[in-house]
Amino acid sequence: MSARIIKRDSKLAVWARRIALFSVQLLIIGVLLHRFAKIGSLELTNLLAVSIAGALVALIMGLVALGQIWSRGTLGVGTALTAMGASLLMLAVPLWHLPSLLFKPRINDIVTDPRAPPVFIALVDKRPSDANPLDYSAKSFADKQVRAYPNIRPMTLERSREETYDLVVNAVKVMGWEVVVSQPPSDEAAGRIEAVAHTPLASYADDVAIMVSSVRNESRIDVRSASRYGEHDFGANAARIQRLFASVKKGLEEGEKNALEMALARRAREARRVREEKEREERAKEAKRRLQLREARRRPPPPVQPSVPSVQEPTVQQRQRGSRRGWRRFWERFGE
Repeated sequence: MSARIIKRDSKLAVWARRIALFSVQLLIIGVLLHRFAKIGSLELTNLLAVSIAGALVALIMGLVALGQIWSRGTLGVGTALTAMGASLLMLAVPLWHLPSLLFKPRINDIVTDPRAPPVFIALVDKRPSDANPLDYSAKSFADKQVRAYPNIRPMTLERSREETYDLVVNAVKVMGWEVVVSQPPSDEAAGRIEAVAHTPLASYADDVAIMVSSVRNESRIDVRSASRYGEHDFGANAARIQRLFASVKKGLEEGEKNALEMALARRAREARRVREEKEREERAKEAKRRLQLREARRRPPPPVQPSVPSVQEPTVQQRQRGSRRGWRRFWERFGE
């Protein structure tokens, strides 16, 4: 009676799967704790680094395990593929940001005008003590920003400060930022908005300051977006400013469209009112004409009067002729 040989999966494949699943769990737990403010951004960054390192180790171990399984004929192909799939899934986000890391400048503070960047006031107390400094370093960032993002400039609109400020406020609401302070423009100062923007996945906090001022007959929007942590923002701050301006422009176009639709609707209501009033007048005239016809039919006919020949009075010439004939007859009779 032959003994049954039990084959087990490759130990290397099993350990690769364990490390990959542990890295995934560590990443998920770190993101959840950071979103619910249980840990800080630096702690999350460290956890992300450990998770990415674990994913790389699990990916390499999975590849080596596949080679051993192929050469020795052992089991564990599914285990190794599971480890590699989980590792690649975790590495997808870092690989997505790898071109930004390599080709975009190492800066973390973007402004529309490096000569006059907006200043953070209300957010000073909101930022942790270990965050990046709030002072804008024009020497370190200005030249790099101009070369990398030449289209990041102040936005000007042919609108008043109040209208532009309302457009910016609506755009900030659409972006889903956490507004810390919102001061409308006045005669003494420009409009100011300070808000906190969070990244979609890891919920890192970046600070945004917006100024709305008047320039001659136009209004001007200046924006500053700064990362709280890290020396490299991977282009997130510049992209955030571009999305804000796009949202403002969209709101402006929608406002103009709504104003045009309201004007057309008002014009249509006025034309309809004039047409209805004219129709009412025509109906009133027709009703009055029918009423007069009915009254005329009900009224008895007037009595017929006998015709009397009209006596025409003699004219002045006829009276003069009659008087001369009368005198002539009188002298004829007197001579007889």
